[in-house]
Amino acid sequence: MTQPNRFGILTERRTNVIFWIAIYLGVIYLFAKDYELANATGLIEVNRIDFVAFWAAAKLFVAGNGMAAFDQDALIAAAGFPADEAGSVLWHYPPAMMILVGPLGLLPFWAAWTVFAIASLVGFWLALRGPTAALPGGWRIFAAAPVVLVGCLAIGQTSVLWTAGLVAALWAMGQGRSVQAGFWIALLTLKPQLGLLIPFALIAAGQWRVILWATVFSVAIAVVSTLPFGLAYWEAFATEIQGRVQLMSEGFILPPFVSVYGFFRINGAAHETAIVVQAVVTLAMLAAILWVWSRPHIRYDLKCAALCAAIPLASPYAYYYEMVLTLAAGMYLMRDGFGRRWLSGLWLLVIWFGPVFPLYLPDYMTIASTAPVMLLVTMTICLVRATAAGVPRQPA
Repeated sequence: MTQPNRFGILTERRTNVIFWIAIYLGVIYLFAKDYELANATGLIEVNRIDFVAFWAAAKLFVAGNGMAAFDQDALIAAAGFPADEAGSVLWHYPPAMMILVGPLGLLPFWAAWTVFAIASLVGFWLALRGPTAALPGGWRIFAAAPVVLVGCLAIGQTSVLWTAGLVAALWAMGQGRSVQAGFWIALLTLKPQLGLLIPFALIAAGQWRVILWATVFSVAIAVVSTLPFGLAYWEAFATEIQGRVQLMSEGFILPPFVSVYGFFRINGAAHETAIVVQAVVTLAMLAAILWVWSRPHIRYDLKCAALCAAIPLASPYAYYYEMVLTLAAGMYLMRDGFGRRWLSGLWLLVIWFGPVFPLYLPDYMTIASTAPVMLLVTMTICLVRATAAGVPRQPA
C-alpha cells in the first residue's frame, strides 16, 4: 500500500491556514483602505499609491482628453490635488493601457482602486491554477504572498497583472498552444520596459509560431489603440520616456528601485558608473537566457524560472513591485523540485515575502540595497540547476 505523503499533507494544511489568514487580513485591509480613500480630502498619499496616475489618466480619457495625461499639471488636476501638494504623478504607458483602465475613470478613487485590486488578484489566481496544480498548496500559497498583497496591490500597480500574463503565456507555450501564448505575450507590451528578454527567449527556443502570433496580436493592439488618439500619442509617449531617462541621468533615483543600476546609485555611484554596470548585467542576463532557452536538455520549468528572475535584473527602471516576478520564479523552481531541503525552503520564504520588510523597515534596510541581491541569488540558483540539468523532463 502506498503511504501518504506526509510532507504534502502537512504543506497542504499549512497552506490552507496561511491562505485564509491572508484572505481575512486582506478583506480587513481592503475595507480600511476603502474607508480611508473614500473619506480623504486633498492629497491621498500620492507618493505611496501609484494607482492615482492610472485613475487620473482614466478620468481624462473618459472626458475625451486622454492626451492630457502626459501633462503632469493636467494629471494632477484630474486627480483633484492642489498643485502645491501633489507629488510625482506621471503617465508613461502606451495607448492600450489607457483604454484598458479607462472605465475606472467613471468611478470614485476608492471604488476604482478596489476594482483594480480585485481584478488583479483574480487574474493572478487564474494564471497560477495550471502551473501550481501539482504543487502542495496549489495556487493559494502564491496568491496569499505578501509580495503580491502588500508589495504591489496595496499601491495599485500593474505588476501582478503583468506577471499573470507572463505565467499564462509560458503555460500555454508549454502546452503547445501557440496562438494563446502569442496573445498573452502581446498583452505584455502594455508595460514594454519589462519585455526586453522575452523575444530572445522565444528565438533561442525556436518558438516561431509563438513569435508570429505575438507579432500579429501586438501590431493589432497597437493599431487599434492608436485610433482614438492618433500618432501624436506615440510622440508624446516617446518624449515622456526620454524625460525619465534624462531625470535618471541627472541624479533622480528612488530607494524602491530594485535594479542593479539602483543598487549602485543608492550606494553613491555616479550615473555613468551605475549605467555601465547595469549594461554589463543586462548583457549577462541576455546571454544567460539565450543559453538556457536554446538548450533542449534543460527542463522547461528551469527555463521559465530563469526568465522570470532575469527580467527585473535586465531593466534599469525596475521598482520593488516587480518582485512579483521573483515569486513566479520561485513557483517554477518548486515545480522543478527546489525547496525540499530546509535551506532552499528558507529561500523560497524570502522570495514569498519579497521587499516587504525593507519597505516597512527602511531604517534597518533599503529595498535598493537588498532586492538586487535577492534577484541575483535567485537567478544564480536557476543557472546552477540549469548547468546540472540532465535528462529532459516535460512540464507537468
